Amino acid sequence: MTLAALIVGTASSPASAAQAIRVKSWGANGSGQLGDATTTERHTPVTAAGVTAADVTAVSGGLNFSLALLQNGTIEAWGNDTLGQLGDGASGVGANKLTPGTVTGLLSVRSIAAGSEFGLARLSNGSVQAWGDNDNGQLGNGAMVDSPVPVTVVGVGGVGVLSNVKAIAGGGVHALALLNTNTVRAWGNNGSGQLGNGVAGPDSPTPVTVLGVGGVGVLSDVALIAAGGLHTIAYQINGPVNTWGSNLLGQLGDGSTTSRNTPIGIPTGLLGIESIAGGGSFSLAA
Repeated sequence: MTLAALIVGTASSPASAAQAIRVKSWGANGSGQLGDATTTERHTPVTAAGVTAADVTAVSGGLNFSLALLQNGTIEAWGNDTLGQLGDGASGVGANKLTPGTVTGLLSVRSIAAGSEFGLARLSNGSVQAWGDNDNGQLGNGAMVDSPVPVTVVGVGGVGVLSNVKAIAGGGVHALALLNTNTVRAWGNNGSGQLGNGVAGPDSPTPVTVLGVGGVGVLSDVALIAAGGLHTIAYQINGPVNTWGSNLLGQLGDGSTTSRNTPIGIPTGLLGIESIAGGGSFSLAA
């Protein structure tokens, strides 16, 4: 199997985008998140059924569901759908899908991201769509009601539509957008300060601007973003790696276990970084 890309789900739905117009997946499968038309746990890769209409260009795994972006700009989703995270207009235990199905109404999608139980899509016009669990405002549409179909992420403070987005990331129950201005917007759960706006709580159902280090100004010159379970990571164009949010297990990498509600630079000389990622309670940079 020659891999074009690989992403590991936040808990139990790993998937890979492979040549020959196939998605391979393995591991837990109780909700059908492997997409092979069964709920059988798999210890070796199996092929997700039905994703053959177009090349898969990206995959993303949530808690127990999977997303695949097709070359034609549409999204396929499968697995757990109890909170509408498949974006097909259905929700509830009986709505789980064991094989891929199309996310409703999305065209010209350029990138995808899965949070714990919600999905994100960045469109060609620079706007963002979100669907699924919204108890903490992680859909960014100004409400806190789950949505089984995509809704539009609004602008800061609920004004207009969030635009000029060039990258997205989904955390446990919060979401991020990197703008063309190289600044960051965040929304959703903020109980640990993971939105980076200078407070720990309350949650924000609309995007807020991530502040600069120590709360001074705005975090700028950002090249990469990533979201962990309850923390956030951003790499600036000339360094350093900045982190904020929960730090109970040292996931911010600053030598402490003190949580932060504004970014702090990791003081260990992490420069020349090309990729960052956040796990449940840990961080990665390469």
